[in-house]
Amino acid sequence: MNSNDYLDQDLKEIKIEEKELVSVKEEIISTGIEEYETNNYLEETENHIKEEFEHLPVNESGESLVNSTSENKKKRKTTSKLHYLCDICGKKFTRKPNLLIHKRIHTGEKPYSCTDCQKLFARKEHLALHRRVHTGEKPYPCTACGKLFKRKYHLDTHVRIHTGERPYVCTICNRGFTQKQGLTHHLLIHTGEKNFSCEICKKDFTLRNDLTLHLRTHSKEKPFSCNICGKGFIRKERLKEHLLTHGDDKPFSCDICEKKFLKKEYLQLHLRLHGETKPFVCQFCQKAFVRRSILNNHLRIHLMDKKFVCEICQKEFIHKQNLESHMYLHSEKKPFSCEVCGKGFTRKHHFAAHLLIHTGERPHTCPVCRMQFTRRHILNSHLRKHTGERPFVCEICKKSFALKQTLTSHYRTHSGEKPFSCHVCQKGYSKKEYLENHIKKVHK
Repeated sequence: MNSNDYLDQDLKEIKIEEKELVSVKEEIISTGIEEYETNNYLEETENHIKEEFEHLPVNESGESLVNSTSENKKKRKTTSKLHYLCDICGKKFTRKPNLLIHKRIHTGEKPYSCTDCQKLFARKEHLALHRRVHTGEKPYPCTACGKLFKRKYHLDTHVRIHTGERPYVCTICNRGFTQKQGLTHHLLIHTGEKNFSCEICKKDFTLRNDLTLHLRTHSKEKPFSCNICGKGFIRKERLKEHLLTHGDDKPFSCDICEKKFLKKEYLQLHLRLHGETKPFVCQFCQKAFVRRSILNNHLRIHLMDKKFVCEICQKEFIHKQNLESHMYLHSEKKPFSCEVCGKGFTRKHHFAAHLLIHTGERPHTCPVCRMQFTRRHILNSHLRKHTGERPFVCEICKKSFALKQTLTSHYRTHSGEKPFSCHVCQKGYSKKEYLENHIKKVHK
């Protein structure tokens, strides 16, 4: 075989390789394989072809025969006609195999089965990716922290934790997200859209996963159990957090109260209680919050329709269950009753807080004077005695107060309102304690 025969043979191999490459490109694009897998595979294949045949001669223009052949292929591809039409959705394809693979979306056909778990897939490459679940293969390492990933897409998303990149930005509130899905879910907060409803209590949810988790509160199902103490959890992430409590290692310590934490972010949240730092501010009413999650819940007050209205006082509510709880105030019905003292409550969390009086439990401790409290908001109010903060200001005389209820009582000095009346002599008072003192001294 002479040199020309070898050259012809090499060119034939190039055409075969490139034909396979074009076929792979069309097939991957038509079925929506992830961009990162497409780019990696195509880039590796193209590099392989160039390295394998870079020794070949050049044409008269000085261009490599490989590049020349590749450019001709691209031109022919752009001018090719889409001959194969999907009779269901109308999408067109250049090759019949691509059309047949596409039709599996409509027919639900999944010819590739996992030998370990019998899960089915429409495409062979999808099965290959799934196999990594069983083999434990994680070929994509993070160069910053060494964490391994099964897919390059997951690695690319993870790297943003280190770089701080948040490419998906909400056009309404400018909040950024590392993943497009996170932005999509966030936008539902602004639209107020809730398409998933609980058939038991009629509560609506933005995401199907939120509904699934909520249903466990009715079924009492807790599928994630601690293998040390047996405690069950509705969510997997709660179990992970709980498992850390069994270890003695809490490396992050508060300099003020010496309380220790498992994670740095827990310490940072804790420090806000000492400094009263509230970095998350509502753009509508300027109310500030310690955590972003609390702000997100608050935003619903402004952004969502209040379609449930009290017929008695016209107060509006976002959720039906909130209206039902509110109605107890008008009916004086108190469904939660204390078995110790018989006192009734309209809301379950008020009842739970009341029980601490009988048990003597005071879980919230002041880091300055070590005084203990049954409820966190009482502790937060108490901390203002140490900090001297007075956030509640009278709009008339500009006098400031540490507590909101003190400001409310103060306003009565300007309005002359005396809502607390003696049932014996009908004398009125601006504060309840003034009335109680009057009854003890005058009518006892």
